[in-house]
Amino acid sequence: MDRFINPYTFFPISGDCPERGIVERDPAKANLTGVMECELSVVAGHPVFIPNTSSHNAFDIRGADCKHKSYEFYSYDDLKGKRSNSAPNDPIIPGSEIRGMIRNVYEQLTNSCLPVIDGKNLPYKRTPEPKKACVMKYDDSVGKWFIYDTPEPKKVEKVVGASAILGAKGDITGDVFTPDPNGRYTLHVTGTAPNPKHSRVFDESTYTTGGKPVQEEDIKRLIRVCESYCDEKVNKHKINGQSEIQLYQNYLDRIKGKETVLVYADDSLKYLSPSSMTKEYFETTIEEILEKQSAHNKCKDKDNACPACRLFGMIGDGGAIASRIKFTDTYENVGFKFGEIITLPILATPHISAIEFYLLKPYGNNIPMWNYDYFVNGYEQNPDGTINYNRTDYEADLSGRKVYWHGNFSGPNTVPDTNGNLAREMNCSIRPLESGTFKFKVYFEDLTLEELENLKFCIDLAGVGIHKIGKGKPLGMGDVEVRVSGVYLRDYSVNNGKISVKNEPYQINSIIHNANHNANIQLILKYQTPLDPATAAIVQYPERKFPNSEDKKPIYEWFGANRGSSVQKPTIDQILPDIGNNDVSLTKN
Repeated sequence: MDRFINPYTFFPISGDCPERGIVERDPAKANLTGVMECELSVVAGHPVFIPNTSSHNAFDIRGADCKHKSYEFYSYDDLKGKRSNSAPNDPIIPGSEIRGMIRNVYEQLTNSCLPVIDGKNLPYKRTPEPKKACVMKYDDSVGKWFIYDTPEPKKVEKVVGASAILGAKGDITGDVFTPDPNGRYTLHVTGTAPNPKHSRVFDESTYTTGGKPVQEEDIKRLIRVCESYCDEKVNKHKINGQSEIQLYQNYLDRIKGKETVLVYADDSLKYLSPSSMTKEYFETTIEEILEKQSAHNKCKDKDNACPACRLFGMIGDGGAIASRIKFTDTYENVGFKFGEIITLPILATPHISAIEFYLLKPYGNNIPMWNYDYFVNGYEQNPDGTINYNRTDYEADLSGRKVYWHGNFSGPNTVPDTNGNLAREMNCSIRPLESGTFKFKVYFEDLTLEELENLKFCIDLAGVGIHKIGKGKPLGMGDVEVRVSGVYLRDYSVNNGKISVKNEPYQINSIIHNANHNANIQLILKYQTPLDPATAAIVQYPERKFPNSEDKKPIYEWFGANRGSSVQKPTIDQILPDIGNNDVSLTKN
């Protein structure tokens, strides 16, 4: 097939602000207290996995010293320091997992806030165009940084006489740098000794006038770039056998010490970095985008909370709201069966730099590229071959809340390493649950009728939808059917000094009758309803496929090709289709 459906899509963020307010206190309205009895069943062909995190090395996959992680299915068994000899006799699905699954749907139904967004995390992308070398100098007299884009720092091809050290003083002859403590020039090294090619040097004394003030947020983004490259989990690169991390740490220390440094900048002199091709962090945070996008940022005030926060609870600067519902762990497991231990392909964290998926395209047919701060109207090529971007600042909009289609499970994916072992370090081995029915309860207290109806719909999806839970959702794992077997209102009475409790059956509509939610119900049931077999078969991550060929290229090549043949003049071709479209597929070509 030359077409595919991306495993995830986005539930749109409403143009209407969330209905915020206080928790209903009127006993005549919020008086429903009781319990829902529920059953959760694993959908055949879509195994479920919830990890027992008491052990990261549950199975003897590649020996005790291997960093490859392996997990047993969740149970109350403590596996710390132990091996798992067999599947657990009493597998459990924690109430916290079920609660998170249901809350996600409740937020979609009631147009609530997006509470799980990391508001401090700045979105970023890889720079498609090389930045120009500039000098950044701190002026103690005014307490500010200034950036100078002329004269251009000089290139050097090699260093003689000593090791190349960032910030070393010396002199230059042609393209050769000779270290000298009394030299005029300062070295900005982009490699390690003995021959750091394409490094630059600058004479600090020539940068005294014509500097432009650097804003505090620009410095913060530059520091964030350096910190990301100092992360051992991210930066595995080595130059001449030496880690790149120390190079970036030295550079970061110079900035924090307010020493003059060379930086690379775009034409606006706002997006700064330690090298010409690097990450580019944006000014706008995800939380700021949500705040501007119909005020869908996280609730912070207990007296001004969205429907989901009022029911499930919240903690914010303006106080806290206690949850009025409680999900129990599962119990009374029937017919459960485990599959063989399998190794999953690498499941990375969300790449919000994939703007053709995560951001809505700005209005206009001729916009080739956009991001979290600006969109590009077009490109102009300078006589020297460099490219100017015609940029327009704008307020970006997120595509929505991330949800998953119910595609097929592709089965185990073992990845041999060079020694013939089962999997690489970044893969994960698990024991999946292939079948089983589990009971759990949802206790509720002082709910309004609307809240109870909303909650029941989000649990059983009108008896036609199915949920996703646990690990491996984009791989087709985690499909579960959840049904409410009974709703009971709890009545307390006191007789002869004794408290009696009665649970009276209570009938609730299968589909809620609220015109404000009708459109949301339709979209929820669209992605939560099993796909037909032919459609489910093409749900997969992007891969590049060439016409009339069986050759396939990995996911990053699809995104590269989707942005055109020119790295310096990217032009996005396909964007993620709207969840409401009849055809939600993309082409591999």
